Amino acid sequence: MRNSRFLVVDDDPVSLQKLKIILSELGECETATSGNEAVGYFVRNFNANTPFDLVALDIGLPDVKGTDVLVRLRQFEQSFAGKGKRAKIIMITSHSDRESVQKSLKNGCNGYLVKPFNEDRIYNKLAELGWVAGLEVMDDQDDHTDISSEPAPKTKPEASTPAAQTARPAETSLKNTIIGKIKEIKGGQFTLPGQPDLYLKLKTLVDEGADLATVSDLLKNHSALTGSLIRISNTSRYRGVVPNKSLSEAIGRLGLRETMEQVCAISTKEMCTNMPAKYQTYSTNVWRNSLACAFTCENIASVLHPKINVDPFTLGLMHDVGKMAMLRIFEHIETKKIYTGEVSWPAMTPIINQYEGLLGSMLLQQWSLPDEYQKVARYHGGALPDNRRSEELLMANLAIDVVSELDRLVDTDNATEAILALVSKHAENYPSLSGDTLIEIVSNVSSALAESVKAIG
Repeated sequence: MRNSRFLVVDDDPVSLQKLKIILSELGECETATSGNEAVGYFVRNFNANTPFDLVALDIGLPDVKGTDVLVRLRQFEQSFAGKGKRAKIIMITSHSDRESVQKSLKNGCNGYLVKPFNEDRIYNKLAELGWVAGLEVMDDQDDHTDISSEPAPKTKPEASTPAAQTARPAETSLKNTIIGKIKEIKGGQFTLPGQPDLYLKLKTLVDEGADLATVSDLLKNHSALTGSLIRISNTSRYRGVVPNKSLSEAIGRLGLRETMEQVCAISTKEMCTNMPAKYQTYSTNVWRNSLACAFTCENIASVLHPKINVDPFTLGLMHDVGKMAMLRIFEHIETKKIYTGEVSWPAMTPIINQYEGLLGSMLLQQWSLPDEYQKVARYHGGALPDNRRSEELLMANLAIDVVSELDRLVDTDNATEAILALVSKHAENYPSLSGDTLIEIVSNVSSALAESVKAIG
């Protein structure tokens, strides 16, 4: 199976070299500095049966406009390749080229990168198009369309797609070992330790209209979870006149949807527990931050009323599921001695940062959670491709920012600067967000988080 092949077309030597270095990690990369040179390379390689899989094409070339080069390449493909696979083409542009970008999208480009760009933005764009350092990801001929149109991760990629191509012979490394395990998860050959199977079963029952007795029957044999649900139902948030002492009483007070949310919280905690001490502090922080994000999303939904289509608590809780899963994979390959080299935090951190979003969205798709959850897991902290608007992602990003400052914001007497900064940052998307509203959200989240962490144990 041949390597992926890339062509970078840019007369700016800095951009040209930056893209060449990164693309060379994923396959074979050639460069051109003019439009006519690029068309010549493209045609010659096609005729030699070594076609390019991706072309990064600058709009402002010295001889021929990049938009015109795009048209020529697509016309050539139409004439000689027919309905066969086309190259992915991304346009390299500046902020002032909006009209040219729209024209390029109509003429068949698959996306664009705005100068100046950094490595993270390049990697994110490549991930959208199907190349992530050897990891097979979803592939779609219309990659600038909604992510929900992408095929399920369990779908086997066709032999001609970028997802099916290997970047280069893999050396034995920590990164390649992790990629191999992610591929096994995708293919169903490896199941994550601590995967929230009970929550997924419960979700299926509730979605199918199960009653309290059926839900209680599913959960009753899980003593630790039962104890946590009873304690949660007796917190000040739900407490009635008489304390609950049984599972059915707890579910009756919480309600089925709230019970499902709390089982989700408990299940995600199990993904982060029973791990070696090396991972415990980090994994506990990931879960605590996810739980805080869940309560924050819930409060944002209650106070600011964004038009979202999913449960805000679960959305916040699941946004970092990819990070939880990455820790489980590292722990697995180390304890089972699948990788015999050193598994250090300096080595793990960039791998987690690169793959946790993709892994999270892949898992949520496998678990049949809605597209909105998948988008937030993949793009949290950033934006959707081509800056498409997502109310769920906007809410998650606000929640993430609040949680990152939570300890500081709780001390309202000394948090004025942080409060004003957050309100200003999110004012465009949440014009009704005020300092007082943010303080209310923080207060609610802080108390709910403390009670929940204590109840879950």
